[in-house]
Amino acid sequence: MKPANVLVLLLAIAIGTVAAVVSMRSVWKDAERLAFHGRPGMGAFGGGNYQWMSDDQLEALVARTPENGLAMVQFARRVESRGEIDRARQLYKSGLEKIERWIHEAGGRGDVKENWYHKGLALRGLGLEREATSAFHRSFAFQRVLCERLLEDPRERLRAEEFYNLACFGALAGLEDEALDALDRAIAFGFSRLDLLQRDMDLDALREHPRFIAMLARVEGVPALADGDPSP
Repeated sequence: MKPANVLVLLLAIAIGTVAAVVSMRSVWKDAERLAFHGRPGMGAFGGGNYQWMSDDQLEALVARTPENGLAMVQFARRVESRGEIDRARQLYKSGLEKIERWIHEAGGRGDVKENWYHKGLALRGLGLEREATSAFHRSFAFQRVLCERLLEDPRERLRAEEFYNLACFGALAGLEDEALDALDRAIAFGFSRLDLLQRDMDLDALREHPRFIAMLARVEGVPALADGDPSP
């Protein structure tokens, strides 16, 4: 083989090796961030993720990945619902400390809706209502920008799920009208997960509102009662 050809071959091998190393580093970073931050999903990052795991699955995940503040906060909600207040407060506090670190990561990588949503849950669990509402407002602002962009996206299923998440953030932030408007849009775009509407804790603030009751009836396929009609 001519020296020039050998040089070209060696150069190609070197470039390929560098590309492989860069690719592996990217994979490792993605895996590391997934372990810490989790994946987004439906129901403010529920749909098949932390919010909808069983208690045992969530507890095992927290034990296996103690730096995962998002899973820790979701588990704290379960513990609190069982009446284990002191344990829940410890979990909320620990999860909040981790999330705060992520939010203030260099380069702003942790300044994302997932972290602000879970920060709000932790603060509310610790009784810091004003701070919690502020965090939920920030997650709502992030999600609203996303939804505005998606209005031009042809994938209606994607729009439905994201408007559902917007409704969750709005309800938690105390933005009742905005949350109901977002939920109405989600249903108009095809959202039909009755199970989520019925049991998602993020929507609890809306449950007694006549508009929510009417939307629930739409998803159930049952005509909503007119004003003044007696309850069944």
